[in-house]
Amino acid sequence: MKLGRGNQMEELLQRICSEIQISTNQHEQAETSYKAVAKWLSDDVERFQDVEIDIYSQGSLRIGTTVQPIRKQEFDLDLVCELHLDWEHYDNPVEVLDMIEDRLNENETYKPMVERKNRCIRLNYKRNFHMDILPACPVVEDDKGCVKVPDRKKREWKDSNPKGYANWFERIAEDYEPLILTELFEKSAKIEPLPDVEQVELKPPLKRAIQLIKRHRDIYFKESLEQAPISIVLTTLAASLYNREGSVNEAITAILEGISNLSAKGKKIVVRNPMNELEILSERWDTEPKLYKIFVQFIKDFQRDWAHVNELKELGLPEVAAKLKEMFGDEPINKSFVKQASFNEALRNKGILGITTAGVVSAAPLTAVAKEEITRMPRNTFYGYK
Repeated sequence: MKLGRGNQMEELLQRICSEIQISTNQHEQAETSYKAVAKWLSDDVERFQDVEIDIYSQGSLRIGTTVQPIRKQEFDLDLVCELHLDWEHYDNPVEVLDMIEDRLNENETYKPMVERKNRCIRLNYKRNFHMDILPACPVVEDDKGCVKVPDRKKREWKDSNPKGYANWFERIAEDYEPLILTELFEKSAKIEPLPDVEQVELKPPLKRAIQLIKRHRDIYFKESLEQAPISIVLTTLAASLYNREGSVNEAITAILEGISNLSAKGKKIVVRNPMNELEILSERWDTEPKLYKIFVQFIKDFQRDWAHVNELKELGLPEVAAKLKEMFGDEPINKSFVKQASFNEALRNKGILGITTAGVVSAAPLTAVAKEEITRMPRNTFYGYK
């Protein structure tokens, strides 16, 4: 039996995303830690007396594209501590970084967790995540959220816009042509709260596509993590090349083709923050050109393997499963197939699962919408395996 011309493939990709995104428990742990750190920083009246402080999340947790870490990897919670200070009064921006670090070191819980990074202070939790706290100061003459952030190595201010970036991404992600497939899927100081865990079946296709791209990145570079392209670069390229596809499969295909076409032009791709062109997100490729070549090869390999997946779906589930395990790991694929089989069995037993003339397993209401002839599949009355 064929996997189908879209329906079953989309459902399978959705289930894989359900398995690879962080769990509700992980999200709750991160949120508890986030609120505690935010309160500790905002309560500092000695350093920041009469200074307005905004604390908010940024990155994948804010926009809903987190993925479960594999092996010794960790997921990161990125926190911005925006201090309404005049950044131009600080010739050495490292002073602002030091203020945040000093405040954290005054807390006996946080002190052993503190790690100095170039542009942030990291808290290393014993669980499988860390928190990066980025100090920022607003650009007063800008009303779109642009900020300045300190760079320890260069001892200068760098440009950014975390809030503007998140809003830009959400506008693109929410603008798509929905597929008629939902009948088959299961339904189910100023301190901003973390966004809630977004149910995968309600998540826009672009977000699911990026989760799968990031998961494959993690598998591909599992033996050389330091060479992997960073998430913000992959996310920005994906959103910039996204063309309102309602299908996750088609979105990934288009994104990979778009990146491949850009790299084929001969010039190195430069990825900027679309809401602050002064921020070059791909700046690491300037200092380490080898990493850009590795990125281009990763995209070529990904594009080849993804095309192969789409060829295999015409043959059947076992062939597709084997290739997907190579790309995304055994565990999420095994769990996805078990859950998909259980769901199909439940529909079959309710008498609403059928097979179309094209050999696609589908729920009866869906095929009625699609106007395809359907043969209902009988209830399964045996138990176990033969």
